[in-house]
Order: sequence, then structure tokens, then C-alpha cells
Amino acid sequence: MAELMPTRDPTALTGMVIVQTSRLIESVAVTIVKMLMRNRDHTVYCSVQSNAMDMLAGTVEGAAIGGRNWQSPLGLTCRSIDARVGTLTVDPQGLLRRQLRLARPALGTAMIEFNEADFENLLVHPAVRCAPLGGGGGRAFHFARGDCAIDAAARTVTMAGTLDGAHARVQLRRDAGEGALAARVLRQELAAAASPARRPVEAVAQRRQRAQQRGERPLQQQQGEQAAAAERALAAGVARYFQGLTIDLDGVSLRYADMEFGRDAQEDTVKLKLNVVIDRAPDVGKARF
Repeated sequence: MAELMPTRDPTALTGMVIVQTSRLIESVAVTIVKMLMRNRDHTVYCSVQSNAMDMLAGTVEGAAIGGRNWQSPLGLTCRSIDARVGTLTVDPQGLLRRQLRLARPALGTAMIEFNEADFENLLVHPAVRCAPLGGGGGRAFHFARGDCAIDAAARTVTMAGTLDGAHARVQLRRDAGEGALAARVLRQELAAAASPARRPVEAVAQRRQRAQQRGERPLQQQQGEQAAAAERALAAGVARYFQGLTIDLDGVSLRYADMEFGRDAQEDTVKLKLNVVIDRAPDVGKARF
């Protein structure tokens, strides 16, 4: 009589399926990120968590992905990144073709750490570039390279840019309250933008005399008030912009939640905590960020 083949433990089989599916998801995610990187000295990790029934249905309870020294095709860089999302449902058939397709958006958070060079790269990236000041007219503070400084002890990051052709440096700081930010102008040439054109000395003297006779404020005082108002508008606009900052990375949306400071390799760093919405994995061949 032929011997009966031993029956495999269904629990063991299920465990094998979970492990293999988890490894496949991790492998595909890491491969996508690595293919997006412009530099070679980066590191990438990914881990997923799920139970048997959910995994068999293509649902993952949670996932984490991150690494160090990332550099995107258009020059976004960071010292480190750690992103974590909750439940996500992947297409099993897509996985077999090493594609990561989501049935619905995945939600989570990310912590991205920047040194001064990284933060400058963020400021001049097409997804950021300028801070609209509101109030109509399309006025905006255009970020520029140079003079970026991070002070972890003071909890500030300083950036450079231009407004109406005038150069300015704005210092952003973590303020009281969850995720709250405040800003101030450190050095600026906004008075030129707020002032009228130069007039001959005689005309200026005559105008000053007539103004005094009418009880008007001196021209210098008016210009000073205009410059101060421009500074206040610029500072408020930059703080408001970063508190509402949203960056779209080809299917992955990052929105500002909070700011922290630290140190990495003996240099001060700023850490942005971001809310994450993943609608789809970036298209490696078409990603532009």
C-alpha cells in the first residue's frame, strides 16, 4: 500500500505566504525609491506589518519606508527621512509585475531632516520656489540660494530671497502652539521698493516745507512706515506659507504639520514633520520632483 503524503500545516503555509508577500512589497518599494534617486550614496529601508487574513487579501496594516542621503531627480535632498503609513491595499497582480498599485490612498506621517544645503535645495525647488504674500497683485517672496542658516539652539532657520526686486533675509522660528510658526525680516532693502523715485534736493525741501505747513508727517517718516509695513507683510506671508506648505511629489502629497530641530554629523538640522497622502507610487520613468 502506498504511503500517504504528510499533510502540510495550513498555519505554516499561511505564514509563508505572509512572509513572501511582505518581502515582495518591501522589495518593490525599495526598488522604486532607488530608481528615483539621482545619487549613489543613499540608503533605503522598508518594512510592512500585517496579519494573515489581511495579507491574503492584499491589505497591509502599516508600512514604514525611509533612509539617508536621498536626492531626487530635480535636486531635493535630505539627511534622513522616515515615513510611516497606516492601512494600504495593494494590487497582488501588480506586485507580481513589480508594480506598487494602491486600491485607495494611504495616509501617514513623515519626518524629514535637512541640513542647510538641503533646506536651500527645498527652497529653490519648483514645488516650493516662492511664498505668495496675499492681498492681491500676485506679490510673492522668491526664495534664493545663499545665507541659509539653521540654529538648533534658537530653533530658527534663516533664508534669503527677493520681493519686488529687493533682497531680504527672513528668519523662521518654531513658535508656541502645535506646529505654529513665526517669522521676522533680518536684513532688507524693501524701503527702496516702498519709496517714491528720487527728486531734486530743492523739490524735496519745498515739498517738506509745504507738508509741514499742512501738518503732514515728514516724508522720511512715511517711507519708514511703508518699509515697516512691507517687513510685517513679508514676515507674516512667509510664516503663513510654511504653515500651509504642501508639496506634490508625483502622487505623494506632503503637508506641513510641525517643525523640530536637531544635529546630524556635527551640524544643526531642521526637521519637518509632514502629513502624508499616497495616491499612487511615483512613476519612475516620468517623475519630475
